[in-house]
Amino acid sequence: MAVFPAPPADITHLDVIFPQAPPFLDVPLGEAAPTPLRVDDGGGDPVDPNSSRVGEPVVLSIVNQVEQAGAAQDDDGRQVSVRLSTDVLFAVNKADLSPKARTVLKDVAAQIDRSRGEEVAVDGHTDDTGTDGVNDPLSRRRARSVQNALEKLVTRSGVAYRARGHGSHEPIASPVLGTAPAGKAPDIESDRNWPRRAEVRINELTRDAGGYVNLVWTIRNDDDIPINAWSSSYDWGGVYAEASTSGAALVDGPRRYRPLRDAKHNVGVGPYLLSVLRPEYLVAKGEEYTLWAMFKPPADVRSVTVRIPGFEPVADLPIR
Repeated sequence: MAVFPAPPADITHLDVIFPQAPPFLDVPLGEAAPTPLRVDDGGGDPVDPNSSRVGEPVVLSIVNQVEQAGAAQDDDGRQVSVRLSTDVLFAVNKADLSPKARTVLKDVAAQIDRSRGEEVAVDGHTDDTGTDGVNDPLSRRRARSVQNALEKLVTRSGVAYRARGHGSHEPIASPVLGTAPAGKAPDIESDRNWPRRAEVRINELTRDAGGYVNLVWTIRNDDDIPINAWSSSYDWGGVYAEASTSGAALVDGPRRYRPLRDAKHNVGVGPYLLSVLRPEYLVAKGEEYTLWAMFKPPADVRSVTVRIPGFEPVADLPIR
């Protein structure tokens, strides 16, 4: 049982969401008084929700995201944010708009013309590579380039513009630490059923304060043969439970570090693909799929070779 602060008086129905279960939609909100709760802490009197002091309610906006080539739109009911891909807008380390950018910005300008908002905020970002001395002015120049283009494309009057650069303090994209092409097919697959025009990108290799290392990688497929992300991540011949990302490994000399797993079920610490529908982890031509796993190599291991089944190894990556 859980107790929540009362919603506004005009709310008569709620969607009730539990972890690992489909939501219950449009549940009517009753008027019955809550019953006292007995807290299972080894003793104490029952807690009366009517008289107990509760904290202020935390109300979070729900964001609706719509994607298209080169752009993604977020709408939380109060503000519309359009995120434009840097790869579409600019060349590397440049602030001049590309030819493709003109088409994308025409669509953004049309949205501004249809809206009633009075301010357009343009925020420029970079990734977190390079120095602040390079990234900060670059992000400001990019923001001004987009603002100048929108001012010419928007036909509605009464719109104010504000351009800011965030440099690498708020990176919009993480760098790719390394890439590798498709290699020998995973054990469960035959070579003829494994794509050749595919690659793996290592997105993150980071050690936290407790010594745990998080590995994030993205599979990209440009072949007509689909990639089974399950096959390319699971160790079919090991002790791990089915459908985890246990096939990934960090290699340091003769030692091969495997993903952490729980001691009871042997489930690897990472996404659990057994709970994912098969069509969702089949990576078709032109698609990408991101996976992760967690490891705990010794603190003195500073760099490793990353091995993902079905792809060539990515060597000498530093653990950040």
